[in-house]
Amino acid sequence: MRHNSIIAVFAAGYIFLFILLVTMKAMVVPSDAAASCGIGCLIYRVLSEFQTLLAAGVALIAAIPVWEQIKKMNVQQDIMAREIIERRLDSIETKSRYLDTNTAKLLQDIWWTVYDFSDDEYVPSLVKPMWAFDIGQHAGQIASELGRHQIAKADTLRIEAARAKVIDALAALAECAATISRPDEYASDTLLSDDDMQQMQDAVPDALDKFPTYASAVDKARNDFMAVAGIESSSVRDRLRSIAEELIRDPKG
Repeated sequence: MRHNSIIAVFAAGYIFLFILLVTMKAMVVPSDAAASCGIGCLIYRVLSEFQTLLAAGVALIAAIPVWEQIKKMNVQQDIMAREIIERRLDSIETKSRYLDTNTAKLLQDIWWTVYDFSDDEYVPSLVKPMWAFDIGQHAGQIASELGRHQIAKADTLRIEAARAKVIDALAALAECAATISRPDEYASDTLLSDDDMQQMQDAVPDALDKFPTYASAVDKARNDFMAVAGIESSSVRDRLRSIAEELIRDPKG
């Protein structure tokens, strides 16, 4: 309202000056361009220049409400962006917790089962077939859930790339565990040939040797993912802080 009043005053002054100049031009400005210009003519020229300045002032003041409206729109956009970014941050942290918690439990089960901590050595004989079957199922379930996280496309590209490596590591671990448990799993299958059973049994020793390597690969992929997720979360928080500071600096928003 204040800006509208100022604009009205300037506009009225501009109209008055315009009428005055038209009148003065008719009265004091010589029609012959070569004729000498008296005092009245000089005053006319000065006021004519002032008219241009006044018009510029009116235009400048008229632009102030537009500028403030643009600022207000920017603030509103920042508020909407903040809500979207907050949802993304919550999604990143929730999914990161799922991955971290579930892979940590899986790995803890593995380490406490297959390692002799008195000698700090891996003991292949501690890997029982049905326990390996359960581990493979657990790893597969986690990988499936992480796959759904990937499909949602709700995270940054770096997070999705890091999560893909965790999924691959879990899939490899699950396959290794399945190789160990497969002979016992299919022992009562009458349709399975002796050759097929022999192939399954022959694959077990190599799988037992590689089992801790696959588990370690899951652990590494998990740690790498959490490092990336931490960096991305920090970046998102910085963006939220920047928006909050903008809103604080503009209380009208």
